[in-house]
Amino acid sequence: MKSHWSAIWGSSQGPLRRVAPPTRLVGCVLVFFSSLSLPLPTLPGLFLLAALLLGWYGLSRPSWQWLKSVTQMNFLLFMPYYLFLPFFPGVISGEPGAGFRAFLITSSVVIHGMAGVWILTSIAGLLTPVELRQALLSLPLPLALTTIVLQILHQAAELIRETQRMASAIALRGAARGWASSLRLLVSIPQLWLPRVLQRAERTAAAMEIRGFNPEALACFERATLHSIDYLILGLSTGIWVGILILRGTGWI
Repeated sequence: MKSHWSAIWGSSQGPLRRVAPPTRLVGCVLVFFSSLSLPLPTLPGLFLLAALLLGWYGLSRPSWQWLKSVTQMNFLLFMPYYLFLPFFPGVISGEPGAGFRAFLITSSVVIHGMAGVWILTSIAGLLTPVELRQALLSLPLPLALTTIVLQILHQAAELIRETQRMASAIALRGAARGWASSLRLLVSIPQLWLPRVLQRAERTAAAMEIRGFNPEALACFERATLHSIDYLILGLSTGIWVGILILRGTGWI
């Protein structure tokens, strides 16, 4: 049975799955920059952001499993920011309007952050690991950077699987329940998997050396061919970003 991590990769069913992998990757990055360029939490900015997200998800059609997981992660990551509202300058001293300004600033950070996570993590649904590698190698990026990114993704998947195995072993051995026990287990997990990950990395390095691994061989991977639909998607994504910048520069939003 697939793990939760591997089940998300390539799970989207939208029209964007039919375009070349580099187009999906670059288009996602351009949409991300477009969301960052919107002035929030103004009403026009919120309206354009909602239209941008709905349009992007209509083209990508991510799975419900992915959407649920990313939404939960977003709330866990960004909603605690509102806990810092009482500590903003001017709020403690009781300056008039300071609380509302602090709320607007925090809301801008939270909304931008949530939108960015939703957009960037959609790459996992739009691309399989093989397609992501193909997309990175097809772009004019330094080979060292491409190799590092691919290794980070691979090691992240390994850490997730390692954590799942340890959590299953702990549950099987009848670990105590409750907040205190959960917190102790959460703190101890990095102490457990770090030595195991280092040992696995050493074994992988030794195996690569024995097999005569050549980093330059990455460049020999088959590069994607772009078609008219790819240029259309790239042009539309670029046009949206430039249009938002022009509207913001001229004061329309």
